[in-house]
Amino acid sequence: MDHMTFDEFKEVLAEDLKESLYTRGYEDVEIGFNHTNKANVEYEAMTIKPADGQIGINFNIEGFYQEYEKGVDYSELRHAIADLAAKSLDNAPEVNTNVLTDYEQMKDKLSLEVISKKGNEAFLENIPHKDLEDMAVYYRFVLDVHTNGEMQSITVTNNMLENYGITADKLHEDAIANAPNYRPAVIKTMTDTLREMMGVDMFDMFAEGLNTKWSDRGKKGEWACIIMNMCQRQKQRHTDRNSSISFMNRRICCVIVLLLVMTLLVVVQET
Repeated sequence: MDHMTFDEFKEVLAEDLKESLYTRGYEDVEIGFNHTNKANVEYEAMTIKPADGQIGINFNIEGFYQEYEKGVDYSELRHAIADLAAKSLDNAPEVNTNVLTDYEQMKDKLSLEVISKKGNEAFLENIPHKDLEDMAVYYRFVLDVHTNGEMQSITVTNNMLENYGITADKLHEDAIANAPNYRPAVIKTMTDTLREMMGVDMFDMFAEGLNTKWSDRGKKGEWACIIMNMCQRQKQRHTDRNSSISFMNRRICCVIVLLLVMTLLVVVQET
């Protein structure tokens, strides 16, 4: 087979995947392509959806083409993608559109996410969010939680907010109230939490004796939910990457989080 351009690769792969998925029990699937903006990343996605289904799956088709460009055999790549697609479709959550369009039922599935505003401008344009200095808090509906803790979720968009007929402030209020359901807090001081993330020596250099009591109401509770979410996400990313981030980079990241927390403590205490 001659070397394929990106457009040729997409066309050939789409047809081959339909055939491969047919043999795996998915007799009729719809495959399309669209430009996708997600938190911290922007790419062209391949969307695969069963013809009679309501939820599809997205893959970064640019990433697969880069592997092809590096010399990975197309046949090998095709079968690997088909296996991944079949597994993802098998694990896709069942979603009732009547529930999805009913905010009163969906609000109990709300969770908070925190990202940097820089580099995510296009993504943030299309979703409700709350600015937090150079960060932004946005919202997702958790559709399913696997036994390993992995969540399947969708981002709340401006169009969804309009269809629900609610304000961004109402969405934020409900997300804060629901945060403990998906980001449960533990009885642990901020001192212990940050020391666990940073390591004893590094933490003690910057924040020996830091001990903060958070109320679970009003503005203090709001800041607490956001900070706990940030810390938990940071810790999870380190785990997911199998500590591939260098020791020094991890410590630097934690120091930045610490400085942010200490700054927010001053704001909270003043309120």
